[in-house]
Amino acid sequence: MVGGGAPTPIPNYDPSLAESDDAVKGLAEDEGPLAPKSSLFGVAVGLLGMQFAWSVQIGYVTKALLELGVSRQFVALAWLAGPIAGIVMQPIVGWYSDRNTSRFGRRRPFIVVGVILAVFMMIIFGFGDKIGKILGDTDDHKRGKLTAGPTRRVYFGQALSGVPFPMFFFGSAIIVSVTAFWFLDFAINAAQGPVRTLLVDIAPPSQQAEGNSYLALGTSLGNFLGSLMGSLDLKKVFSFFHNDVSAIYTLGAFVLLASAVVCVIFARETPATAEEIEVIQNSTENGFSALRRACAEAPSAYWKIYGINCFTWFAWFTLFIYGTSWVGAEVMGGSESAEEGTESRTIYDDGVRLGNLGFSLQSVVSIVYSIMLNFLMSRFGKLGPYIFSQIVQAVILSCCLFVKKAVTAIVMFGVLGICWANSMAVPWAIVGEITGKNAPELAGMYITIFNSSQAFPEVLVSIVAQWIVRATGSQTIVLVMGGGVATLGALVLCIAQIDLPVMDPYF
Repeated sequence: MVGGGAPTPIPNYDPSLAESDDAVKGLAEDEGPLAPKSSLFGVAVGLLGMQFAWSVQIGYVTKALLELGVSRQFVALAWLAGPIAGIVMQPIVGWYSDRNTSRFGRRRPFIVVGVILAVFMMIIFGFGDKIGKILGDTDDHKRGKLTAGPTRRVYFGQALSGVPFPMFFFGSAIIVSVTAFWFLDFAINAAQGPVRTLLVDIAPPSQQAEGNSYLALGTSLGNFLGSLMGSLDLKKVFSFFHNDVSAIYTLGAFVLLASAVVCVIFARETPATAEEIEVIQNSTENGFSALRRACAEAPSAYWKIYGINCFTWFAWFTLFIYGTSWVGAEVMGGSESAEEGTESRTIYDDGVRLGNLGFSLQSVVSIVYSIMLNFLMSRFGKLGPYIFSQIVQAVILSCCLFVKKAVTAIVMFGVLGICWANSMAVPWAIVGEITGKNAPELAGMYITIFNSSQAFPEVLVSIVAQWIVRATGSQTIVLVMGGGVATLGALVLCIAQIDLPVMDPYF
């Protein structure tokens, strides 16, 4: 997912082609002409829009669901959409896009369909409370707290039949919003994979380093702009929206659509030839057998980095789920369940905006630190900055227990930009070097496997966090738990004997 998925770490390989050794080798050997700058720009803008959408979700999904009445512990379960979508959608879309013979190209049709669906889902999510009222929710009973009782009703059923019946879970607004959230994650994942693959399709190996710099810039700007917009009181700027959620999601839908238009216009691709399709279809090794071989032949250094990345992303996802809500509710003392216009609700909304401001600062720090990263690695060795980043993440999240002022939280979020720059570049570059040296014909498969070191921890956090919040009623404890897990990751990185190859400074 979240947060935007992995960067394109190996210039010569496309993860979606992992099922075909011949196809991977072909990509590595086919140099071809240089792609025009406009095409690289188009891919970067396409990714910018998708990162903008991810940032909007990180900043506002938890807030929106809590305001509708979803209990804090069940918000974490709703966030399962991201990792499940990443695990399921990208391999499927990759498989079919490789075999697409459309005259519009292999990737662009999937980008268009995914973005159109995502735009509709963003609008539906942004106006979920209004849609709920149309379906029968009332102001007094719209908040179904996952408790059965005579006053809890499924208003959709009542609106259709006139006869209310007991609900065990949610009212209509929550059902609509959670469903839209899940479909939105699936749609963005369906479009994001082809956007990343476009770079491999249109640019030869000698231009991949330049292309990756474009993607890195697009990712950082998308994160920054999305978080910055989330930090503003958009309801005051656009008074025709009924709340901040509807405003930011409508704006996000527009940015996503506009960026996709730029992407499909400027990032011109050549449709797959019959010969290319034949090579893929006639591959002697299917996806499952290639997966088994890759797991069996992966060097120990690969699995050590995999394990450390699991710790890192467990910690990240605790912040993604509860970060902005934590600032509003537990740092500033507001309440997400208070009525709009009340002092408690206003304090909470202000806190969420400040949390998004912290994420904006995080993006700025990430951009700056990324520029410094190559120098730091040459000065202190490959593992030096990596260990430092893990320690910073562990300390910052563990210190959430002592935060009493919003400005402190904003600064802490900003410092985590050091860790974000590391997470988006160093582990993936290390894995790229390891796999490129040991088994280049399976490089795409290795990257696909490594992506699960982000997805599976996210699933685990979504399950564990709801138990903790239910037992303690505290979002702070979840963040501190993330700090504890990050500490374990730092310890493993310090004591593990990892034989790392020299990395090319392309990120």
